[in-house]
Amino acid sequence: MNNPIAPKHLQSIEAICTEFKKTRRTVKQWIKKGAPIAYDGRSYCSEYNRLMDWLIRQTTQQNR
Repeated sequence: MNNPIAPKHLQSIEAICTEFKKTRRTVKQWIKKGAPIAYDGRSYCSEYNRLMDWLIRQTTQQNR
């Protein structure tokens, strides 16, 4: 039986920084590189699994 994993929504840049143990500067660099982090004019947000997948792909591409 498959148990779906509920998405984990990160509702601020601080939440993203805390979850991934990174600085605001690093997260802003990810945004410039195309990370799936949205900005609504007031705050940033992302979904953990999408961002983790993006980070894994970035690491994989750098190691080629």
